[in-house]
Amino acid sequence: MKEFFSEYKDALITVGWLLAAAGWVISNFQANKREKRKETRSEVDAICKAAAEVVANCRVYYSALPSNDEDDTRAAEIAFEVHRIVKRTERLRGRVSSFEEAVVAVGSFYEAVTAEPFQSKSRETHGPGSPVLLGIEESVHSLIDQLEEGFTLAFTKPWLRFRRAVKNELNNWRFPKKIPE
Repeated sequence: MKEFFSEYKDALITVGWLLAAAGWVISNFQANKREKRKETRSEVDAICKAAAEVVANCRVYYSALPSNDEDDTRAAEIAFEVHRIVKRTERLRGRVSSFEEAVVAVGSFYEAVTAEPFQSKSRETHGPGSPVLLGIEESVHSLIDQLEEGFTLAFTKPWLRFRRAVKNELNNWRFPKKIPE
């Protein structure tokens, strides 16, 4: 046995270094993946929070009668936040490809918020059940759902994604309760 170690001493040292290097590579890969998941999660949460704030600001904006200075300021704040949400969502898609549907949803959100009565001096007030506010709220819900779905798809194992797709497909099938005669 002593002869074995003395004969392969250099090879055993090299194997030790290779194992240490392989361990470092694996550990580094896992740490980077975990960090990317955390950063993406915090970005999704921040976008969701900003979208909810836009809805709250839109409720205040549309419930008040148009006035010059205060109305312009509030509209500018809403427009600024909407543009930030759009850019942040597009940046997410650049980092993680599963946010394609979220980019489509953020486009609908942008259209819903900045549609015609927005920044109009002759607009009427809109209550909580108005079509304008309901459209904005619906687009925000869609955006949040797509962001959550994109995050889930980005950081789940491929076989879990396949299982979820099969389950969704089976749930979409509708079997007749009564067989037609």
